Amino acid sequence: MHKSKIILLILVLGLTTYLSCDTFKGPDLKLSTDKEEIPAGGNDHAVITATLKKQGDPEANQQIEFETTNGSFSTNEEQNEVVATTNSEGIATVKLYSAPQQGQATVTATYKDDASSNTYTANISITFGEPSASSLPTAGNFNLDCNWGNVGALISTSKPDVRVECEITAKNIRGEAIPPQSLTLHFQAEAGELTSVYDDYDDLLSIIYRVRGGESMPMDVEPLSGEPSRACGGGTCNPRDGLVTLVVVTRGSENFEDRNGNNQWDDGEPFDDLPEPFLDKNDNGIRDEGEWYFDSNSDGEYTEANGFYDTNTMIWANFKILWTGKPEENETAAWITHSPSSTTLPDGGSITFNVKLIDKNLNPVAGFGAASDDEINFIDAMNVLEPTQPPSDPGTFIVENMVGLEFDEQWRFLSCDENAAEFSTTFIDDSTGSTSSEDFLIGIDANLAPGPEGEDGRFNQYNYFFSTQISGTVQAAPQQ
Repeated sequence: MHKSKIILLILVLGLTTYLSCDTFKGPDLKLSTDKEEIPAGGNDHAVITATLKKQGDPEANQQIEFETTNGSFSTNEEQNEVVATTNSEGIATVKLYSAPQQGQATVTATYKDDASSNTYTANISITFGEPSASSLPTAGNFNLDCNWGNVGALISTSKPDVRVECEITAKNIRGEAIPPQSLTLHFQAEAGELTSVYDDYDDLLSIIYRVRGGESMPMDVEPLSGEPSRACGGGTCNPRDGLVTLVVVTRGSENFEDRNGNNQWDDGEPFDDLPEPFLDKNDNGIRDEGEWYFDSNSDGEYTEANGFYDTNTMIWANFKILWTGKPEENETAAWITHSPSSTTLPDGGSITFNVKLIDKNLNPVAGFGAASDDEINFIDAMNVLEPTQPPSDPGTFIVENMVGLEFDEQWRFLSCDENAAEFSTTFIDDSTGSTSSEDFLIGIDANLAPGPEGEDGRFNQYNYFFSTQISGTVQAAPQQ
């Protein structure tokens, strides 16, 4: 072949190669991130960067569609899709905020090329891990609360399957709310069972306490100073015999007084030095031999406070709930009194009746108010006397959920309100001016449910009749 033809052929082949590699090469879309792992909880984010080039040059003013399988592109709402426009360097960025729960997200970037009508995609994965030290809850801002403080777990030996909804709230040192599902939680109950259920659909964590499961009964404890008690069953009964301690443990930081407002502990600032978490069965505020504890340092022994401020340790929250039974009618528990002591009343007279609706441990019996139609009734079977309280429905009182015990911030016993479950009403003569004496007979009964209305419907009420009935006479009106 002639030399000039060979040179021409080489030039043509080179041009073809150039056009095929560069001129006809499609857009180049790449994804990168500044963090491959961020703490779960929604307070932290990763910056996702999409870079678009055509023929090696940045492509500006092009729309990139971002989509994520988890987390959100917004701080205050669920947003799994967003569109960003490339700048002069062919770069578009978005922020991906972590999901409430630990897990992983796949972010997909999509570019639709109008010139070729082709679509180009790129993917990247982000892990949502345990909260970092700055995102952990502080001991003073980690709390467990349950909807009810008193359940009728002791009304029968089989224990009704009472279910109580609870809630965990947590905040970090900056005061930002932490979704509890982002935390690793450990549950313990003195009696019954405390668990969590995660709803993937609603992205919510439900904390549920049930009286069945776990340990069968709360600890039988000795009465403390200022706590009422009574002889029963060859021993003593007191309100804390029905008291159950619930505990939730998680990783967090000790609470401190941030005197300079810099959101971190500094030398000299007071702090709450915590021991390892424990289950305070006897309610004295200290860990006693035999009480469960969380072995934070895995040394096989219970460890007291170490004297140092800890930014990353195990913290816990307590809640105490009463197990109560049916009213215990006797002279040392639930009884009926009246004033005046004489039940012989003058014409037009009145008499006041009082009753305590308490169980054998001197606790208010479980009641769940108007929602469950729980009530106590004062009735004159002879229709001679008429009740006057409460004004809305004389003789009938709604029984609300009551706890007579009072605790300090550390759930240590302070006092007991012995009148928490006392009901009182005054009856008046409904037949004033009668020319003959008339007898009355006062009876008291209660309709009570052992647990609240829940997802399985309402509990069957039980009806309790006090065996004590008060009889008396209203004298005839004086003759003129």
